[in-house]
Amino acid sequence: MMPSSLRPPNAPTLRQWLTRRKTPKPTFAIPQLAADGVEDDPQGYSFWVIKQGIRWTGMPSWKGSLTDEQIWTLALLLKHMDQLPPGAERVWQQVKN
Repeated sequence: MMPSSLRPPNAPTLRQWLTRRKTPKPTFAIPQLAADGVEDDPQGYSFWVIKQGIRWTGMPSWKGSLTDEQIWTLALLLKHMDQLPPGAERVWQQVKN
């Protein structure tokens, strides 16, 4: 550890530097489910994405929070979200990205 007398006056401490780090922004567009839709994606692909997540995109892995059955339910919802009943469609359209 560097003595404070050797550190430049405005230099952050190691703790400050580590807590200010930010995740880099992806260089590609991140799909927004309510706007872009994923109805054409295979159910198995949606399942894998929900379970494993997508690194560096903000899409987390849900394998520690949801069971496989719950993940399959979400994958099926995403596959058929262009065929939702009117009430569910209204609620889905109100989702803010």
